[in-house]
Amino acid sequence: MGLEFSGLCEELNPELTTVLYDRAGTGRSGAVPLPRAVEQVTAELESLLKVLELSPPFVLVGHSLGGAYAQRAALDLGSKVAGVVLLDPVHRDWNRAMPPELRIEVGASTRYTVDDIDVPAARAALSAMLDDLDPEVRDAILDVRMRDDRLLTGMQEVANFAEMLGDLPPTLPDTAVRVIHATAVDPLQARYRSAELLQTQIDAMRDMYITAFGADAYQPAPAADHSTLPFSAHSAITEAVRDLAGR
Repeated sequence: MGLEFSGLCEELNPELTTVLYDRAGTGRSGAVPLPRAVEQVTAELESLLKVLELSPPFVLVGHSLGGAYAQRAALDLGSKVAGVVLLDPVHRDWNRAMPPELRIEVGASTRYTVDDIDVPAARAALSAMLDDLDPEVRDAILDVRMRDDRLLTGMQEVANFAEMLGDLPPTLPDTAVRVIHATAVDPLQARYRSAELLQTQIDAMRDMYITAFGADAYQPAPAADHSTLPFSAHSAITEAVRDLAGR
């Protein structure tokens, strides 16, 4: 949810106008049926920017699934976008880049229920990851993420994963891109997959990003894992945003 970027925004606010938002159906935004088409999500972002009366150019920052939407938004917004900072983004070539055991099958995420989640353990792990955030921000994230109606939000959002991939651009040749990639094994993901398999995923992601965006756009974050990347790679992200905003 957007609040995970609050520390980044506080640092950038003196020099740049920053906007945090939760996609419809996620975080503190109102509920909507999930999954949603990529064009619905990106059209709402464009509408939000217009309502806020913000002038381009924009730097878009997206983490994981948000990184997928940022790629499509950059394509749709065209010259209004100065650049895109992608944090472990989903990419169009995900299923082609991954070995069979790491590919995401159509509808796979719909097999899970709240009963499949160890909620106390998940809350404790998430709380530990958010420990460096302002206590009010941390508690707000926990309260929303652990609500019964939001525990499965991420899985519901990717129920149309294969269709979504087809709506993403293979690359962004007319847009400056920075890809920041967490190269440490994620403890939350390790609850469901072996460390060896997750290392295979990390290696495949690196190759996928370099192929799609070029070696110059790629930056590993060795101290970060996927879940903590928005705040554990704080300096790298703010530096990338400043660089693209200054172009």
